[in-house]
Amino acid sequence: MCERKAVLNVVKVNLKEEMFTFFMKKIRVGIVFSGAVALFLSIFPLAGCGVTDGIQETLSPTKEEKLTIPTAVISADKTSPKVGGQVTLDGSGSSDPQGEQLTLAWNLLEKPFGSSAALGSSTDIITTFVVDEGGYYTVSLQVTNVSGDKSDIVTIKIGAVGTGDNHPPVASAGVDATATTGSVAVLDGSGSYDQDENSISYNWSVLSAPATSSVTSLTSSTSIRAFLFPDVDGKYVIHLVVSDGTDTDEAFVTITASAT
Repeated sequence: MCERKAVLNVVKVNLKEEMFTFFMKKIRVGIVFSGAVALFLSIFPLAGCGVTDGIQETLSPTKEEKLTIPTAVISADKTSPKVGGQVTLDGSGSSDPQGEQLTLAWNLLEKPFGSSAALGSSTDIITTFVVDEGGYYTVSLQVTNVSGDKSDIVTIKIGAVGTGDNHPPVASAGVDATATTGSVAVLDGSGSYDQDENSISYNWSVLSAPATSSVTSLTSSTSIRAFLFPDVDGKYVIHLVVSDGTDTDEAFVTITASAT
């Protein structure tokens, strides 16, 4: 049962003010003028009145607001194509809850080492690309309705077969990091893998270093983990190539060194 408590407050006010009443989620506050005195009668709900629930409802998006956001959907005619094959991506399954027309935005986010693949269109409902290297191609799609509401970005990963029936390895050089100048930075390639579970080899190299640095190579450059000894402050861009003996993949990582 919902209980309420009434509180009466008396204050002096300007006679020209008008009487008004406002409501705030199951709480009613009335103001009644009598001469130069205003009587404020406030009724506060106690246990069981659900004030907290009412406030939560106000802060949360309404059902109507949620129904304005479109949904992006990607389908592909192939998910494991061979080199030389064409992949067709279809965004026609995307939808808008209000039935508004959608604008599509496709992007090729990732492609294998050495690939020059490109999407046939970045805005058509259907787009294509030709697999020119074995490895993984990641494509994203986002749709926008006439009102300007954007969908979440969705992605699809296409694993193309490389030489013969071989799936190329996937290289991972870790995340960009900071290091102390004159100390050691550990480079970790353990995130690399091969879908066919073939053993993979590692080849680390220094792609670029600060102009005054004398660093040109890494320690243990053919191991799963390599070591960089930054000798001056600045950015060191490291290149990793992994191979399964048939195909290769590459990755990059930046180490920023400073004395403090």
